[in-house]
This record gives sequence, C-alpha cells and structure tokens, in this order.
Amino acid sequence: MNYEELNVIVEELISSKRSVLDFKDKKVAYIKAIGRQFAIKYKHVVDKDSQEANNYLSILIEIRTLVKSKLKMNDALMNRFKQENNY
Repeated sequence: MNYEELNVIVEELISSKRSVLDFKDKKVAYIKAIGRQFAIKYKHVVDKDSQEANNYLSILIEIRTLVKSKLKMNDALMNRFKQENNY
C-alpha cells in the first residue's frame, strides 16, 4: 500500500463512501496503517469535542474493534470505554 492509496482510503472513510468493515478481509497491518492515519488526524484536531473529532474517534474505535476481533483478543479497555461513555 502506498501513501496515495492510503490517503484515498482515509478520505473515503471520512466521507462515508466506505465502511471499516470493507477491510475485514485485509491483513491486520493494513488495517493498523489506516488506523494510524486517523490517530494522527484526531491528535491534530484542536477542539476534541467537535463533530470532526467525534467522527475520527468513532472510526478509530471501529478500526480497533476490527483489529482486536481479527486477532481474537478481548479488548477490556475498549469495553470499559464503551460502558463509561454509553457508546
């Protein structure tokens, strides 16, 4: 995967043209690369309570959930986060 392809995927996820579940058959490293791009975008959002930040965060949660399920791992931190935030 090259940088241009990664940018296209990120933009498609942001605009809801694609879903995180579209990548369920991809390798974990591929999905993690997409997740890292969203983590960077979220990190650089000034207002963490904005709609943009919430959108990035929800996509990050979906990516993390997908990666953990592919690795067959129980994600206790994510479960606690969802409970505390009524996600």
